[in-house]
Formats: sequence, structure tokens, C-alpha cells
Amino acid sequence: MPEGNGTGIVWDEEGDIVTNYHVLGSVLGAASQGRAGLGGRRIASVARVTLLGSDGKSHEFVADLVGADRGKDIAVLRVAAPASLLRPCPRGSSAGVRVGQTVLAIGNPFGFDHTLTSGVVSGLDRTVQSAVGSLISGGIQTDAGACLPLRSYRAYSGANSGADSP
Repeated sequence: MPEGNGTGIVWDEEGDIVTNYHVLGSVLGAASQGRAGLGGRRIASVARVTLLGSDGKSHEFVADLVGADRGKDIAVLRVAAPASLLRPCPRGSSAGVRVGQTVLAIGNPFGFDHTLTSGVVSGLDRTVQSAVGSLISGGIQTDAGACLPLRSYRAYSGANSGADSP
């Protein structure tokens, strides 16, 4: 997957965007060897984020790094976008997820943007090894192939941690 191409979700109305660490890998690695922006400090201008408006038009913003964890393959960016473009993704709970349920994966696999695939929940409470070798536990395994298997970060399952497929 080309670094710098990826997806994320609008987390809140303050402009926080949740994405994967591997999308910003070299920028974040240079910033602080795996963890950045923690403890209230932010790193300015690490990425450009495009938000799609309800009018179908793309709007691009410079993003600051709020926090990141390389071992969990997760990063949080913040953009200064108008409220009309910040439509937070509804969050739920993974407590009721069951094997066999239908899932959707939206992503940018292998550089193909605007990709949606579907599948089923294949397993619960999985532990996977991140790209840097650390273990990520509590994952939800799916077979939603083209967008890479969705792995849950506990109650939220919107970030992809990677795939073993070509």
C-alpha cells in the first residue's frame, strides 16, 4: 500500500480524524520514534486531509498530529474545518457483535481509493501482530477481503490494521 494514501473517519466535531499509523509512517516515525503528540502537545502540518461535503465536493485541509501509537497502528489528526464538513461517524459497541454478522469495510487498499467491500465476522477477540511486531488484542476478524480485514480497537471498528493478502 502506498504510504500517504489512506482513509480515516471524522471522530468528533472538533475536527479530530482517526486513521492508521501506517498511512503516515515516515512522518510520524521521524517525529518521535513511534509515539507522537501525546501529553497535550501537537505536531503541526503532518498531512493533508480531504473531506467530502454533502454537496459531493472535496475540501482539503492541513492536519496537525494529535496523537499516535505505532504499535496499535492508529493515529489521530486534527483539521480546522467548518462544522458543515465535520460529520462524526456514529460509534457503537462491539459487545453485541457475533460471528456470522455482515460487515462492511471502506478503505483505500493498495492505493485504490473509494473502495467498499462486504463480508462476515469470522472471529472475535483475536490477537494480531502489528507491522512493527507488537500485539493488538481484542480484534474482530472479518473476511471483507478487498479492503483488508477490519480489526477492532475495542468498541470502535473503523480502522484497518493491515492484511496478509497480496
